Amino acid sequence: MLIVRKQVRNASNGISDLTAIDHEGNIVLIEIKRDRKDIEGRKEAFEFQAIRYAASYA
Repeated sequence: MLIVRKQVRNASNGISDLTAIDHEGNIVLIEIKRDRKDIEGRKEAFEFQAIRYAASYA
């Protein structure tokens, strides 16, 4: 993957930690968490949040 941007803001004012392009030209959004508490402390499932977050860039 090729990292193309850091701290990218989307249309709903969310921020992606890293934005990359994979070998097939797909955009990849990377969210970096410091520790397990960052993930466990979320109100909604992390997987659901990731899908919703990625959709805001589509």
